[in-house]
Amino acid sequence: MLFNVFLKSNNTFEGQLPGEKTIAVLRMHWFYFFGTLLGLFLVFIPISVMLIAPGLLGGRLSAYIQFIASIILLFWWYWTFLLVTMYLLNVWIITDKRIISSTQQGLFNRRVSELSMDKVQDVSVKVEGMFGTVLDFGTLEVQTAGAENKFFLKNIPTPLQIKDMIMYNHSNSLT
Repeated sequence: MLFNVFLKSNNTFEGQLPGEKTIAVLRMHWFYFFGTLLGLFLVFIPISVMLIAPGLLGGRLSAYIQFIASIILLFWWYWTFLLVTMYLLNVWIITDKRIISSTQQGLFNRRVSELSMDKVQDVSVKVEGMFGTVLDFGTLEVQTAGAENKFFLKNIPTPLQIKDMIMYNHSNSLT
């Protein structure tokens, strides 16, 4: 007897249709994630100074400064945890039959949208800035025939290759 856990792999996901092949699993580009994480790290430096320096001063004022710095540190940990969680849980899955966008909106809200390949009308790529051009990441806009006019895949790596994959699978879905 096989258990369901042994049938999973990197190319399977919950809700996968029979015979559906996973082409790409995308997350936000690492540079976009790293830039935000670097900003949080730069905020951590003054917090750590606020925690260490009052011990050198002594007195009642240092206790208040350490208390405030501890509260700020808790918020810093929360934002760092939230950033890493959003990076790991926001995912776009491109298969030969559809595009699935799974977006985490806060800690307890998730939005999953899917688009059938045969409803794709147009795919455009927007690469902005020097870093986006050099590191090859950008936004992919998929124009659809459905109720949701555009489907956005923001800050994804290699958007031109992903566009080509979508257009290739779209042309195959029509035949």
